[in-house]
This record gives sequence, C-alpha cells and structure tokens, in this order.
Amino acid sequence: MIFNSYSHPNRAAFVSVSDALQLMLDFGSFVVVLILLVVELIKFF
Repeated sequence: MIFNSYSHPNRAAFVSVSDALQLMLDFGSFVVVLILLVVELIKFF
C-alpha cells in the first residue's frame, strides 16, 4: 500500500501559506545580508 501525503483526507498543514511565504522571505533576506557581510569583510581585509 502506498501512502501519498497529498491525497490523504486528514492531512493538515503545519503552517499557513502566508506564514510559509513570510518565513521564506525572512530567510532569503537573512541570507542576502549574510552574503553582503562576507563580501564586505573580504574587501576590508
């Protein structure tokens, strides 16, 4: 028997779509800031 989570009738989302998008945007901006910080440190030294 194959269990597919997408077709399961009782499947509940852990987070809402807006929360997931907000989390992805926050993480993406964090990664961009981290990369810019590394670039600035490399240029500084």
